[in-house]
Amino acid sequence: AGLSLLLGWHYKRFGTTFSNRAKLAWILPAVALLQVGYVLFRRLAHSEWRSAGTLFNPNHLAAWLVVALLLLAGTRDRRPALRVALLQGVAALVLFTGLVLSGSRGGFVGLAAGGAYLLLAGWHALKRRERVAVLAAAALAGIVVTGAMVQRFQGPDRFAMHRVGIWTGTAAMAWDHPWLGVGPNQFDWNARQYQFPDGEGDLAYDHLYSNSHSDWLRLPAEFGIPGTVFLALTLLGFAWVIRKGRKSGVLPPSSAGAVAALLALLVQSAFQNLSHSPAVYLTAAALIGGLLGRTDPLPSQRTRNRSGRGSVRPGSLLACAVLLVAFLAADVGPYLAYRLTDGAGRNPTRAELQQATRYNRLQPYIRMALAESYLPEGPLTLDAYQAARAHGEQAVRMHAGDAELRRRLARIEARACRELFQDRVSRELALEHYLAAEALAPAMAMIPLEAGDFLLTVSDPQGAAAAADRALALEPGSVPPRVLKAAAVLDRDGARAIPAAGVLLDEARALAAGGDSGRRESGYGRVMLLVDPAREAAIARRMASLSE
Repeated sequence: AGLSLLLGWHYKRFGTTFSNRAKLAWILPAVALLQVGYVLFRRLAHSEWRSAGTLFNPNHLAAWLVVALLLLAGTRDRRPALRVALLQGVAALVLFTGLVLSGSRGGFVGLAAGGAYLLLAGWHALKRRERVAVLAAAALAGIVVTGAMVQRFQGPDRFAMHRVGIWTGTAAMAWDHPWLGVGPNQFDWNARQYQFPDGEGDLAYDHLYSNSHSDWLRLPAEFGIPGTVFLALTLLGFAWVIRKGRKSGVLPPSSAGAVAALLALLVQSAFQNLSHSPAVYLTAAALIGGLLGRTDPLPSQRTRNRSGRGSVRPGSLLACAVLLVAFLAADVGPYLAYRLTDGAGRNPTRAELQQATRYNRLQPYIRMALAESYLPEGPLTLDAYQAARAHGEQAVRMHAGDAELRRRLARIEARACRELFQDRVSRELALEHYLAAEALAPAMAMIPLEAGDFLLTVSDPQGAAAAADRALALEPGSVPPRVLKAAAVLDRDGARAIPAAGVLLDEARALAAGGDSGRRESGYGRVMLLVDPAREAAIARRMASLSE
């Protein structure tokens, strides 16, 4: 992003010098047209609902299409020839079709904001008939958008109205960490503390959010007061540019498309996390660099050294060097680590994980995977446990706020308790990590469920029953906590618990047989809505032996 901004600054404004403006104004829309073609193919040939094209998210695609559409509409100084105008109109219609297929509410709001700016900026230059035509086109677009929204809410989008709950949780995160926030790009690590029930189906927490769905809220949540101040200055600065820029000569008329595109991205980012999409934020950086670019000749064009070659400013060289180092450390290293781990398409070896930790020293999940690589498939040895524990504790120290890291460290300690030590101290250590993971992710019923399974295997049925109750409090319609509690009460109370265990087992079977089959196909549903046949049979045998 920094390189895009620097290049835009150094090589003049995007689409504003424009002896080649027409060519530049068609570059992004032309590529966007290819995206729309792919979206249409996915919709017609594969019946894909809200295709994202080649981007990760349909909302990101919508933002990119809005930028292309506004650049196409606003980057010109005078009326084009009829043939060019017709060509631009057809391209705009195709881009708008792709935007409608994306179904992005934020994209429509961003387009409305950018379109309103273009309309106000060029209103006095329009003739009466052109004004009527523009207003009629805007009204027709509004009707189409309304129909698209009605169709979306009737489609398979179960969580279309959950943004308010997510924004409430994000605001609570910002309130709990007011000064410096939870840290840059750390939202998803902390979001599990602010989950809310989705209110649908048998499971309450089968839909966990991991982003704020608003960059405006993400800034105070991740950066605290500095992020809030930056957001306020950005909004005030943009408002000043729009109001005063044209009068002061900062923004020539040919930059209207770029300003409208940036305004659209700013508005849409209030409802979505556009900062997660490189295609979007790199485009925004290039537009900003272009708008900030020089209007006068560059120093290298005004001043020549004795050899006749243009001089290069030291500041530019320093900026390029800093960007290069940052690129190697923040992009190349993590990418090489990814190639050795997740990108390998297989389980990486210990040597590959060790190399990956050297490429990316800030990623705790690679360190935790290295810790788990020391755990053998056979019996656990003391040396293997010590190496696994050392790397696991280092991973947790790298990010003490992540529940999954805590749970994986608890698994290491739990295995050591079962296979090596079998004492109260090691049991309490594993349980301590499980309870810490529960505190960090209070909506994840699988964590107390796993803790209860461990306690049952180390002869603590009372603790296992309590863990099952904690899981049931989170997911009253779940199956495994009932099976766990049945086994725990049998171990704790013996034959007296046979009736209670039988009731729990019957409830688990009934819940597993009913419910939404689609929910059981998800990873969370497979854990929380299905009965383990082997465990069910073991409990039945236990009940039969106690009844004798």
